Amino acid sequence: MYDWVFNRKVGSVPSDKFIVMEGDRLVGGSALTFRPLRTCNGKLAQAAVITGSFTLPDFRKQGFFSTIIDLTFKRAVEQGAFVYLGFAAAKNMSVNRLREAGCEISPSYYFQFDVTKANRTPFQIRTCGEEDLEAQKNAFEIRSKRTKGKSHFEYSLEEWRGQMINRPHPAFLCEVSEAEKKMGYFIAEKFDAKYRLIEFFGKDESLDEKIVLSAMDYARQSTDKMDAYTIEANIRKIFQGCQGSEIPGLLFLRACSPGQDRLLTQSYLGQNPGQSDKSLLPFCFQSGDRM
Repeated sequence: MYDWVFNRKVGSVPSDKFIVMEGDRLVGGSALTFRPLRTCNGKLAQAAVITGSFTLPDFRKQGFFSTIIDLTFKRAVEQGAFVYLGFAAAKNMSVNRLREAGCEISPSYYFQFDVTKANRTPFQIRTCGEEDLEAQKNAFEIRSKRTKGKSHFEYSLEEWRGQMINRPHPAFLCEVSEAEKKMGYFIAEKFDAKYRLIEFFGKDESLDEKIVLSAMDYARQSTDKMDAYTIEANIRKIFQGCQGSEIPGLLFLRACSPGQDRLLTQSYLGQNPGQSDKSLLPFCFQSGDRM
């Protein structure tokens, strides 16, 4: 897991790791992983993603997380990142520290499902083996089309395969069809007696709900639990319709360029989201993008 998270390079910039000490005592630490970010306006930039931050219990509530933020943000700037960002649960006690550091907050959504309560579907689900490169290429092409016009992490086919399929736990790429007509795909990762919906896309938005229900059918074969993540309101609505239990999350961001500290604010004020260089909305991130 450690090598997969911290030593696997995506794009051109390797990860950085940090520790905070007080004398000879370890206080906490964090890491930065870097991802090419394709903005909703089509520009390619570098995102620095703060990952795996921790403060040991004896040092909590003493401001050390602010030190971690300062260290990692400084490094993001040094590496030429366009934006510094991270994913967290909304109940995380560090949210106020992030706001104080100048981060802007956008809501996101974690879901947990009891798949036995979901409606069964008549669709065909085909599990694609590791050697099925054509199925992987088809799925990647669907992803590329569906993420266009949204800010998202930009992967090469090989990087996408390493991020979404060749994961620390067994992950399965599945094609979904109706009457032999392919509708889209999902990737499900199995661990701890449950599935995680790593990524899914219908060929078009109207098919997304069918893909989600198919993923639940797939999970139902061996477990009663599945979880998922989204930042998109329309996907949140689908998850809610599948009787998912919602856990509020957040995406925090901070612009790295000098003099542009409020670059992202306008997008969250609802001023023409996604229509100017001063907005990164809409976003497209799923479970597989977080880690």
